[in-house]
Amino acid sequence: MMTLFEQEYAVERYGDEKRVEGRTEGELNKAKEMAFSLFQMGVPIEKIAEAAKLDVGLVKNWLIESGTVGAKNK
Repeated sequence: MMTLFEQEYAVERYGDEKRVEGRTEGELNKAKEMAFSLFQMGVPIEKIAEAAKLDVGLVKNWLIESGTVGAKNK
C-alpha cells in the first residue's frame, strides 16, 4: 500500500513539474513575440529587455537567431 502511495505521489510531482515548465516556456515565448514586435516598431533592444525584465543578451540572441537583427548589428 505504501509503495502505491509513493508511486502516485511521484507521478503527481512529475505532473506538477511539467505544468510549471510549460507555463514558464509559454511566458518566455510570449516575451519573445513581444520583443520581435517592439523591435520592429523601432524600440531599442535595451528598452525591450528592460520592459520585459530580461537580460539584454538574451533579447539580442533571440533577434539574431530569428534573423531580425544581423550578428553585426548586435
